[in-house]
Amino acid sequence: QRCVAARGPEHLGRWKCEPWTYHIDANFSSILPRYKDTEGFEGLGQSKVAVCVLGAPRTVMHTYTTIREQVVEALNADAFVYVPFPGFFAPALENEMRELGPVVTAMLVPDVSKTEFEARVVSELKNPDFFRLYGLATGPWRAPLHKQMGHSMWGYHNQHGCRRMLESFEHQRAWQYEWIVFARAEMFWTHKHPPLEALDPRFLHIPKGQDNNFYNHNPLYGINDRHAVVPKRWFKAYF
Repeated sequence: QRCVAARGPEHLGRWKCEPWTYHIDANFSSILPRYKDTEGFEGLGQSKVAVCVLGAPRTVMHTYTTIREQVVEALNADAFVYVPFPGFFAPALENEMRELGPVVTAMLVPDVSKTEFEARVVSELKNPDFFRLYGLATGPWRAPLHKQMGHSMWGYHNQHGCRRMLESFEHQRAWQYEWIVFARAEMFWTHKHPPLEALDPRFLHIPKGQDNNFYNHNPLYGINDRHAVVPKRWFKAYF
């Protein structure tokens, strides 16, 4: 489904959705313009900061409330959501989604198996030879391709969904976001996000100690898939 959420009672989102299916040429634009003059949608989509909430909650703790309070509201940001869900869209997940509050664009899609995901990646490559070359590159980034353990490529796929949602909405509203914050759905926030005024817009920022330089005894510093604060100049490079 492709959705938008207004501000409802007790900070809960009031959702409106329409059928939507993922494919390489799918329409990632927001349906917000249809409802912008409706109660609860005032001010939505007018921030200079976007927060991309990616993935589905995988913990017993309710994380969406903390993401809304400690990240989205703390940064006075617009929220975008890309959630692959297993099986069917259960009422429990639907109730959790409301805890995110107002949302500019949300894509809710059925998850796929490793075999289906690999077939999707191969079909979307501009050159089929890239798949073979991916097998030669070191690092955990390509999992689960080439039978590598992990889910990194799934995360990058979700991030690309975020990029397409943001770029589509920037085109709709005719101006760009200055900062884009990547927030994983299963992360539980106990403190407010650092203010963006404290961060240098020349750089991409990740949590301290999370540079992944330990992988395979790599002497180079890197990035991770846990959290990132990205100035617009590095948006396409990261997402």
